[in-house]
Amino acid sequence: AGCIDWLHQRCLKRLHEIVPESNQPLASSLLLGAREALSQQTVNAFADTGSAHILAISGLHIGLVATAVFYVLRLFGCSLRISWLIVIIVVTIYACLTGGAIPVVRATMLMWVAGLGVWTRRRFVGLHALAIVGIVLLLWSPASIVSVGMLLSFLATAVLISLGVWCRDHWGDDSITQLAKEKRSWIQRILYRFFDASRWFVLLSASVWIVSVPLVIVGFHRFVPIAIGTNILIAPLLPCVMASGFVCLVSVFLPVSVCKPLGDAAGFFFDL
Repeated sequence: AGCIDWLHQRCLKRLHEIVPESNQPLASSLLLGAREALSQQTVNAFADTGSAHILAISGLHIGLVATAVFYVLRLFGCSLRISWLIVIIVVTIYACLTGGAIPVVRATMLMWVAGLGVWTRRRFVGLHALAIVGIVLLLWSPASIVSVGMLLSFLATAVLISLGVWCRDHWGDDSITQLAKEKRSWIQRILYRFFDASRWFVLLSASVWIVSVPLVIVGFHRFVPIAIGTNILIAPLLPCVMASGFVCLVSVFLPVSVCKPLGDAAGFFFDL
């Protein structure tokens, strides 16, 4: 615990050293869950647009970290097993750094289950893995069952997993469609991929919002219809923002003078 606290403070200090001052509160909240520096005006602005969940470290952040680390390792030629092992280690350390809230623990444990499946060469059904994680969390913290945040976290994850399975079964291309795609020009392929990604984002945002509205109304007394559009607009930007911020955190042991350009780049994305 002492090492984790020291590293957390060291990461906060690094953000304050290289990220522009106006962006430091938002960077600290998005990357390390330190929301105390955020002004109430900023918090209210995110809440009024239905994007307040971004300010809290959640499964979304864990997923972005895991994805980035995994593809970087694969790019450098690491095997699938080694890549997953390193991803699990990094994600676990990051979860501890951010305080280990229930949504973070849930996402981290799902990564453990997925990694176990890779190492044992067994495929776990997503909803089954989520159920196992839920049982473990209830045994570890029974009181969390009344937490709106935990219920929203599991509900959103269940929707995403179910949609992924449905889309795989219903949106998959047959052999004729695949052949037609191969004959398209590179511009057409890019446009079609952009269309597919946009359709996927809209479906995810709308589905998660629809199923979570009752819980949000009961738990937070808020109803924000524009949240669908807001999250669709934020979704393409968030990976860039988080990636630039994570680079700043990784540079924690490098000289400030070397890392200052990284902080300026992160500040640019945070301003977006």
